[in-house]
Amino acid sequence: MPPEDDRLNPAQLIRLREAFACGAADASSALAVWVNVPALVSIEAVEQLTPAQAVDVLGDAETPICCCAMSIEGPLSGSLLLAFDDPCGWALADLVLGLPAGSSSSWNELERSAALESTNIIGTNYSNGLANYLATAAGEALEMIPAPPLFQRDFAQSILEFALMGQVAEQTSVLIAHARFEIQDRSLLWRLLFVPNADSLQRLGQLLSAN
Repeated sequence: MPPEDDRLNPAQLIRLREAFACGAADASSALAVWVNVPALVSIEAVEQLTPAQAVDVLGDAETPICCCAMSIEGPLSGSLLLAFDDPCGWALADLVLGLPAGSSSSWNELERSAALESTNIIGTNYSNGLANYLATAAGEALEMIPAPPLFQRDFAQSILEFALMGQVAEQTSVLIAHARFEIQDRSLLWRLLFVPNADSLQRLGQLLSAN
């Protein structure tokens, strides 16, 4: 578990799930327009873990996974990651590229571009949803500004180190939202990770406690 001083309490985690759910609603609409088929993004659970625990949650240590990572600037800064296995990523790429199901089987330029643009849409809506929810609760303006995402395929530990630019040891908490994507009757399980820096984690706790 994260150090006690950094740990969000159960009530704060519930509010964080509500905040991510607001982003999920916006992401659903934007994703449906992007892939031109019905799409629904839902949040099944939110956890706060140490980086080491997050590596275990991301998948089998011996199996490569994919990740699209965005750095976030603003009052709540850090990294936003969308992690998924090959089949889930290729299924989305097929939809985005208008290909029959099962067509994609490697990460060429087109498949990577589809994953990156999808992450840009999803990540932007999630960060906006989180910022809007927290701003409303706190009664103040709050903006989270995501940078363009970067694609990486590697083992879970390397993925996390890559996304955090080699500074995993300095991070105490990773917030993981287990997200389910229902796209044209296909169910895709992806994981959304928000890794705030130390100051932002403290600020996040304050905002999640605001009335």
